[in-house]
Amino acid sequence: MIRFKEIPLKPSLWTLDVVIGKNEQEVRTFTSQRYQIPEYDFKDYQVVNTVTWLESGKDSILKGEKRILLTLQSFNKRILVHELVHVLWYYGDRTGCDIVRDTQEWQAIFVEWLFVEVLKKHNYEKIKF
Repeated sequence: MIRFKEIPLKPSLWTLDVVIGKNEQEVRTFTSQRYQIPEYDFKDYQVVNTVTWLESGKDSILKGEKRILLTLQSFNKRILVHELVHVLWYYGDRTGCDIVRDTQEWQAIFVEWLFVEVLKKHNYEKIKF
């Protein structure tokens, strides 16, 4: 079973997609189907406990929309904190937000907020394979 949720990253137009699944093949299949990206594009990459950004296929339900994708095997807080730093850097890179010493406060607030949002288990969609 996969757990899935979208977290809008306001005020930007970016969204963080969170996929949680213990079975790596299910995560691979789900992401391939959702974003219309062939599974072989993921075959050489770790697909759980990782962060990336991607542009969905034009025929996907997202119609070419770009997303930041966080995949986890579980709600392990240690791994989540690590991966949220990567989310922060992808967000900064994709939106043009400065991630420098003088912007520490918004960075800390952003990561803290995402930490809480990802751990809220009640609003995940459950998808069975």
